[in-house]
Amino acid sequence: MTRSVEEIRRLLVGPVNSIPTSFHPDGAIDWDGIANIIEVGIASGSQVSLLTYGDSQMEFLSDEETEQLTRFLVERVGDRTLTVAATRRWSTQRMVEFARFSQDSGADVLMVLPSEMASVAA
Repeated sequence: MTRSVEEIRRLLVGPVNSIPTSFHPDGAIDWDGIANIIEVGIASGSQVSLLTYGDSQMEFLSDEETEQLTRFLVERVGDRTLTVAATRRWSTQRMVEFARFSQDSGADVLMVLPSEMASVAA
């Protein structure tokens, strides 16, 4: 489902459920824990399920895990809330690839962290 800009703006009010990535003691992603966080947010009235570089621990995830987390969020939420995917600090080319992946996966919005080239120029 593609949301209009107006619908996205309307949904970006009230509480936002920033989804942390939870892990098992062995370092594996705790998918049940993440599902619980998503469900509690929706049940509590949040209209936005949001991945972020910080809360979602993107620094500690591989590219594949970042894609798995994005796909998991979109599939778990369905059309119940706005879904926001997030990037890691990648090259511009990888950002573009992930933007396409996020769109194809059904994420409504993509929050982009500046590419690794931005830190080189600073």
